[in-house]
Amino acid sequence: MKKSSLLIINGHVQTMDDKSTTAEAIFIEGNTIQAVGSNIQMSKLQKEDTQVISANGGTIMPGFIDSHVHLFPGSDGLNKLNLMTLDTFDELQLSISEQIKISPIGSFIFGRGANYKLFSTSNLKTREQLDQISTENAILVQAPDGHTAWANTKALSDAGVLDGGENPVPPATNKERSHDMEILKNGLRHLAQLGVTSIHNMDGNFYTLELLEQIRDEGDLTCRVKVPFHFKKEMPIEKLDLASEMNVRWNDDFLSSGLVKFFIDGVLDSGTAFLINDYADTPNWKGDALFEEDLFNKLSVDVDSRGLQIAVHSIGDAAVHRVLNGYEYARERNGIRDSRHRVEHIELIQKDDIARFKELDVIASMQPVHPPGSDGLPLEPTISKIGHDRFNEAYAWRSIKEAGGKVTFSTDWPVSNVDPINCIFNALNRQVWAEGQLDQRLSLIDTLKAYTIGGAYAEFKEHKKGLIQKNYLADIVVLSGRIDLLDKEKLSTLKVISTIVDGKLVYSSDPQLEGTN
Repeated sequence: MKKSSLLIINGHVQTMDDKSTTAEAIFIEGNTIQAVGSNIQMSKLQKEDTQVISANGGTIMPGFIDSHVHLFPGSDGLNKLNLMTLDTFDELQLSISEQIKISPIGSFIFGRGANYKLFSTSNLKTREQLDQISTENAILVQAPDGHTAWANTKALSDAGVLDGGENPVPPATNKERSHDMEILKNGLRHLAQLGVTSIHNMDGNFYTLELLEQIRDEGDLTCRVKVPFHFKKEMPIEKLDLASEMNVRWNDDFLSSGLVKFFIDGVLDSGTAFLINDYADTPNWKGDALFEEDLFNKLSVDVDSRGLQIAVHSIGDAAVHRVLNGYEYARERNGIRDSRHRVEHIELIQKDDIARFKELDVIASMQPVHPPGSDGLPLEPTISKIGHDRFNEAYAWRSIKEAGGKVTFSTDWPVSNVDPINCIFNALNRQVWAEGQLDQRLSLIDTLKAYTIGGAYAEFKEHKKGLIQKNYLADIVVLSGRIDLLDKEKLSTLKVISTIVDGKLVYSSDPQLEGTN
């Protein structure tokens, strides 16, 4: 079968290789990059049926790899009420009331991004506050971190929470399956518009992969997806057999597993992150770990012995410490291998643990949109919970990288906006909270690498994607301007012009071009 070809010209190619090589054009044949060079050199490779795209002087770079998202909640949340910009309960009440007016009678109202401070000034119980808005509609609002939610009485009653009931979840019906597939397809279209060509989905299961597999079979999978097996505390260790089964069943360049996800703690704002020392604003409280040390060590050994990767949600410094200890324990029992285990978030870290990321070859998976003050997030209550003495060990991605650790960037969508340009803007414009605090920002190139080749390394695919280089997979994004020439304050003005995945144009700002190859 004849391979299709694609020529991208008139651009500034950021290859992301170690030499920071640049070029003007790329020639793609089939699903791989065949050559990189000047406009004249690449035009000589053009064939009669080659599709030609002009970057019009903009940046051509590897497609963005978001290393930590929640695909289904993110996709589903595209049509939900956004509460991120609200500062008071009165504003929340107005926003929900307006949503009720335009929704069918008795609709379930779900909003994302409700700040903790919205509920901090009332003597009423949370559900009584929300009951003031409506008792006819079930209302659920979720915090930006996704780990706390507030509901009114009707929502709690409908869910069986007030009765203490718990209903088993049956297999999805054909109608439910079709509905879920449409939600995922909508999310995939959204990712394509933002130049995201690969994601590491952190809340997956067999059902997620089966839906994505069907979407691929129908020709609509426009993003490469890695999906973990989520191991929960109440599970017997034998459940890890399912993780091995997932790895065998899905293990190609578009759909893969090979990863086990754990939660070791919660989040800072609710006081559920696990800290070494007391919360600065709450004496005698350090938070708790979801997995005791002995159990986590045992699980780490088991997963590692299967040749699988581990990723652990770890916000507090005690959580990070426990996870690193578990990885070290697994190396001692199983021997050293190229495991590339991961720690997710790392919002606080002990100074002594920073160097261990390099020593243990552990990946720091971090989110530049999460530090207080970034991406519209308030400083409080987070910085008061951290405390001034620990500011330099908070969201310390530069410290980890300078110590030789591997850092990859992501958004934790829908906790934060999944737009990579927005994330890069926040990474480069992060502000310190106090005089003398360390500047944790990376350079532009290192930030871009954390969003491209860094993500590829985190999934053992650095020899296939994450660079613009001959024989690499043709996953490419074209931006509206020169990202290397713009002032960092103006980076948010960049737009995605084209997204190419596996050699196919899956998004174009010119609707006449999209899907033409």
